[in-house]
Amino acid sequence: MQSKIAFFLVLILTAPVAAAQSAVPRLNRHPAVEIDVPGNPDESWRSMDERPHCSFAPTETAFERHRVPKITEERHSWSAVAWRGERAHAQVLVWSKKPLSQLRADPAPLTNSAGGTIPATAMRIRFVRYVLSELPPGSRKSHCEEIDQQTAFLVPDMLDPAARFDIPGSTTRPVWITIDVPPNTGPGLYKGTVRFKAESGFDQALTLQLEVQGGVVPAPADWAFRVDFWQNPWAVAHQHRLVPWSEAHLAVLREHLRVLADMGQTYVSAYITHSPWKDDTYVPDATMVEWVRQPDGSYTFDYRVFDTYVELAMSCGINDAISCFTMLPWNGRIRYLDAATGEYVWANWATNSSEYAKFWRGFLADLRKHLTSRGWFQKTYLEVNERSLEDTLRAIQIARADSPEWKLTYAGNHHAEFVEPIDDLCTVLGSETPGPELQARRKRGQTSTFYVCCVPAVPNNFPFSPPVENVWMGWHAAAKGMDGFLRWAWDNWPADPILDSRHVRFPAGDTFLVYPGPLASVRMELMRQGFVDFEKIRILRARLAHGSEPKAREAMARLDQTIELFSWERVQNTSGSLIGEDLRAAREALAAASQAAF
Repeated sequence: MQSKIAFFLVLILTAPVAAAQSAVPRLNRHPAVEIDVPGNPDESWRSMDERPHCSFAPTETAFERHRVPKITEERHSWSAVAWRGERAHAQVLVWSKKPLSQLRADPAPLTNSAGGTIPATAMRIRFVRYVLSELPPGSRKSHCEEIDQQTAFLVPDMLDPAARFDIPGSTTRPVWITIDVPPNTGPGLYKGTVRFKAESGFDQALTLQLEVQGGVVPAPADWAFRVDFWQNPWAVAHQHRLVPWSEAHLAVLREHLRVLADMGQTYVSAYITHSPWKDDTYVPDATMVEWVRQPDGSYTFDYRVFDTYVELAMSCGINDAISCFTMLPWNGRIRYLDAATGEYVWANWATNSSEYAKFWRGFLADLRKHLTSRGWFQKTYLEVNERSLEDTLRAIQIARADSPEWKLTYAGNHHAEFVEPIDDLCTVLGSETPGPELQARRKRGQTSTFYVCCVPAVPNNFPFSPPVENVWMGWHAAAKGMDGFLRWAWDNWPADPILDSRHVRFPAGDTFLVYPGPLASVRMELMRQGFVDFEKIRILRARLAHGSEPKAREAMARLDQTIELFSWERVQNTSGSLIGEDLRAAREALAAASQAAF
């Protein structure tokens, strides 16, 4: 519900959890409260009976905190299909007219008739927390202008692993169930239960049924799908109240990077210029390379932070590529330390200036030498993104003049001039690389991806977006013949993201997917699900391409037809509910093709 002024804090009971034997400093603001937004009450609560209610609900749908769910018949059983090594999700809604204290869930192992078991330890139960947004759940609007923070709505997004939760009266609480199917699980039908209990005597058993198919989802490090979520390690230090690059900061970063690696992350975000964007984030992306201008006019470069972060990310499983931001800082702004005065100096060098060319020629030679000495040069990309065509072409020319071996990555609108020289080309949804150009790039061994940011409004990954739009990204990549997906911010948080996802310059949640802690979000879990679907499609296409039985070829043809539904043109004229219908049809076709293949 909307409010112009008042916010109230509702106390939430969280059980104490024993600290793990780890050097990781615990987030000192783990929320004991959740912001509430008062508004006109849902009159449906008045006509409800006094008992608590509990039902499975679609994971691709968001449910409002103060609304009675529009569920005509409670569902106490859930069924799904998954491959071995896949992650399956279920959503349970608990709603009650009266307060419900110490709500908790107790999962039991899933077993099959042959004696196979998916242990209860493979299941995670997380309570979905509500955060503030300037737009309501299901909104299909967004823009890249200043945000009105006088309006607020509650949207469900953050996943809290608290052992138990208090549910205020006349509210709805989603609960997220995750099952990580072990890769060595035998195919078959597995059944089990999860029991919800509360202090009042509430006790409801729900049935889980999971059909495990013969396919195996590769580990994220082995995905062909390329994932690029830009990181800001200084924001992690700020939110956790730590000194950047201290041992405590590195310990927290390690936990965040492991979660990112589990998303299939391909690229290490390495900053070679200070605050390369417009200083419009709460914590700027600082440089990992200190540029020092010596009294004689020469430059030296300190790579210690750069090396520390790259080594840390690689140790966490992100070791395919390094993205260096950027040869094209916004407004041509460059910062260096003047050794003679001890002061930082800002210079603005246009790409057609002699200063720009001279500096970058010297720095690129030094950077190349350093990367080569570390064995990283062949996996490093220079970023040349979101600038004018002319500026980008000049940067490309300077880089290739230093060495034709430099790899280049670009994110922005499609330009035909970039199709050949850019090694990793990422175009914004709605301005994507055409099919023939994609095919030509693939033959040359180049990669092509797409991204969303504060635009387009639909589909997108905001906390207020219909959740199904997160899954759509992986299916669209499969439909378009792309290699992956990019989003500009993994952890560039606003002031207090655990309570409020709004930003003064960007739509709510546009600047992050993960929460401090790290705590997962509904958005990132569903997005990852779409990436896994892409991998399954890739594996099935390879397996069923030649020599398959007619029935298998027919199943694959049906799957290919449903994949075509996930186009930019269709989504512009499709409601969130119709995207959900498309996804359900596609999932059925995916399961049928999997059954035929294994």
